[in-house]
Amino acid sequence: MTIQNQESGIAQKPEQELPQSNSADLDRIVSELTEQSPMCREINRGQMVAFINADLINRCNLDVRTSIVLYDADRDFRYAVAEMPDETVMAALHERAGIAYWSKGV
Repeated sequence: MTIQNQESGIAQKPEQELPQSNSADLDRIVSELTEQSPMCREINRGQMVAFINADLINRCNLDVRTSIVLYDADRDFRYAVAEMPDETVMAALHERAGIAYWSKGV
């Protein structure tokens, strides 16, 4: 679809609006996990170490102190990644894998 520019008389395509970020919606879906009991933290740390060691060649860049850790609704460790996934990926992880929380390090 083109629109005739009134001033120059040149046909132009209309500017498409970029979709607005749904970061506020995403924050309600996948929240940062800020508080854990010491026992849960230690269990999650152990599970993350086992996760890294299960595929050490491919996961050697992960660190229990600095990686992005993903948790389910029960606040149990599920996965870890080196960098924060974008909003689209986080929404898909929530929908398909039940990820409800994240934290930087355990």
